[in-house]
Amino acid sequence: MQPKDMRLKRVMSSIICESVFDIFALFEVLDRLEVSLNCKVTNGSNKICLLIIDSVSSLLAPIIGGKNSQGRSMMISVAMILKKLAHKHNLSVLVTNHMVAGNGAPKPALGESWKAAPHIRLMISRDRGSNICTATTLKHTLLACGRHMKFQFLPS
Repeated sequence: MQPKDMRLKRVMSSIICESVFDIFALFEVLDRLEVSLNCKVTNGSNKICLLIIDSVSSLLAPIIGGKNSQGRSMMISVAMILKKLAHKHNLSVLVTNHMVAGNGAPKPALGESWKAAPHIRLMISRDRGSNICTATTLKHTLLACGRHMKFQFLPS
């Protein structure tokens, strides 16, 4: 096995993927993660550096609005738990949120309430019919909003 393959194998073996299909399962996974992180701090073993939650809007959208008055409070609870984990265990948290059409301009699927949750908000869009993407800063603690960068998406 070549060194590059060995590094990739080592990296891939350190990735843990949890599939969740509702908000309650996400709360359970985050609770188990916190217990695990607390144990790792105690015994000094390897720590997690990055937590990715892909498509948080698909978990929260079914409970927001309508007759369920607890939806927004659950959304804020997710945000608070993620911020606490990030701060307490010095890890980065990446959360993706879908965009939906709103009066002709795209807007975050979770609406105005979620906008305040992250420290940094980026909008990533892809030019139609090409592999050129644009990342635009919508909110940042240190950088000016509106800055953008183009990059090329390389499909596997």
